Amino acid sequence: MLATFQKAAGSPDPKTDAEFGDGALMRQGFTLLWMGWQWDVPERAGTMRMEMPIATENGRRITGLVRGNFILNERAATAPLADRNHKAYPVLDPTAAENVMTVRDEPTAKGEMVPRSRWRFVDDGAVALDGGFEPGRIYDVVYRAADPRVVGLGLSGTRDLVSFVKNDASEQNPARGVTLAIGWGVSQSGRFLRHFLYQGFNEDEQGRRVFDGVFDQVGGAGRGSFNHRFGQASRDALQYFNILFPVDLFPFTDGPETDPDTGVADGLLARAERTGTAPKVFHLLTNSEYFNRAGSLVHTDATGTKDAELPPNTRVYMIASAPHGPGPFPPASNVGGGMTGRAALNPLNYSPVVRALFHALDRWVAEDAAPPPSAIPHLADGTLTTPERAGWPPIPGYQLPRQPLRAFHLDFGADWAKLMPMVTKRPGCACPTSPCRSRRTPDGTTATRRSAHRIGWPARSDRTFRSRARAPTASAPAIRGRRSPNATKIATTTSASSLRPRSTSSRVATCCRKTSPTC
Repeated sequence: MLATFQKAAGSPDPKTDAEFGDGALMRQGFTLLWMGWQWDVPERAGTMRMEMPIATENGRRITGLVRGNFILNERAATAPLADRNHKAYPVLDPTAAENVMTVRDEPTAKGEMVPRSRWRFVDDGAVALDGGFEPGRIYDVVYRAADPRVVGLGLSGTRDLVSFVKNDASEQNPARGVTLAIGWGVSQSGRFLRHFLYQGFNEDEQGRRVFDGVFDQVGGAGRGSFNHRFGQASRDALQYFNILFPVDLFPFTDGPETDPDTGVADGLLARAERTGTAPKVFHLLTNSEYFNRAGSLVHTDATGTKDAELPPNTRVYMIASAPHGPGPFPPASNVGGGMTGRAALNPLNYSPVVRALFHALDRWVAEDAAPPPSAIPHLADGTLTTPERAGWPPIPGYQLPRQPLRAFHLDFGADWAKLMPMVTKRPGCACPTSPCRSRRTPDGTTATRRSAHRIGWPARSDRTFRSRARAPTASAPAIRGRRSPNATKIATTTSASSLRPRSTSSRVATCCRKTSPTC
């Protein structure tokens, strides 16, 4: 947040002038608030986390299957179970026959079983394979774990903390005087804010609006594993990494849309609109999200065949030729880094645009001053099209990406909508064929085969992604509280490690029971 909005030097615990930057937000009367909302972030100095209770079912210990998915850039003897150096759910019995490993070469291919005699658990967070893991292949390890954390408290804790800052007038509130709050999240924390809105957490326990404005930066069309049993919050859904996790799920648009497979009508802001707690929302997309995060589904229908009508309280902006996250300047090779490609990372830094848009959102929230209209490509005029129709010229020495990521229709079983359990198996998926029919996947789940969402704004990319798309992120979504003009200006850094959530409403699970809708 400080680097983006105040041109500051990066620091997990800012103290110096350089680490606070030019103070742009503070001079405008903002209180800056950080919080940790994950329990499993990598353990390193300066990292915030939320201490979450272990769920039980009527006092009994809960066990369940967990899926670890990984693709390595180089041959290695061991591989991590968790995502991006996060903490893994420990295996319950390393020798149990139900623990399995599979390997495949295509995202929707049937995995080959790796003989149990060839692999083993090294410790609670890693596995080893005789002969080593082959680079570029897709490995899954499904194993039984115990003691899931109540990960949904990340959502309710965010709701309660922001509501407290806005509404509590006691001396316990270090930021008394805040009247408006704007939430800003980038990538994973942008998806977190999308999930927060979708599940109705923008209404606090007294029925008040929590965030008055939400800025979702490069979250794409996704949500995430933020409120179900054995959830792994850092897992996203990329074309060749973290494959088939519950991220790009219907609905995608803020306003109402209809699922072409089920006929269900829903929208990201549907719950908030029903309770009168919908915020004003900005979605910011770069070319990366159109190609690798299903970004076009933010503003088309679920089939990707027609433009969606945006609600009046929503704006969507696209920055052409911008990357998900800027690379170094001057451009340098990324071989050996988290992203392995044939070209250097795109160095375009679009922070000035982010600062300008944030100012527009602030004025919209605080003064009801209309922001710029949405700036996006459209199917109707041909500015949004498929890669094969984009007319990109061939580039000597480089192979253009063949297709954007497809947001498959995933089937996690009959209980998913009610219980939202962790993905315990590799789910079925819709493959890009038509008409609709069913098949059985190797793990027994049903996959609906229907034409997948294929529309994507073509990215001029000469990189072929094979593995991790970004480095671990330890910070939570940054939350801004707007103070009244004559209020004292302060900056606070708040960790949720000592947060004590209030008693939860019917929308928030305090334990994982089979009857809980948000477990």
